[in-house]
Amino acid sequence: MKIVNTPKQRGFSSYKLINKLGYSSRTLYRLRHNKGISSRHIDGLCKLLDCRAEDILEYVPDPEELENTAESP
Repeated sequence: MKIVNTPKQRGFSSYKLINKLGYSSRTLYRLRHNKGISSRHIDGLCKLLDCRAEDILEYVPDPEELENTAESP
């Protein structure tokens, strides 16, 4: 999970993200558990980390969706 590891690699702890930069604990929970986050949060993280979206995001297809697609006529 790139998005979880990148802030830590750049010196941004959960404490700093929540208390100093205003991110909610809910947003960090969603990041850690592969839940969706808004494009606003992605934009904010990219600005904070001075990176591009592809540096912190990785598309991983949902195995259930792939399975359902394969079963469709």
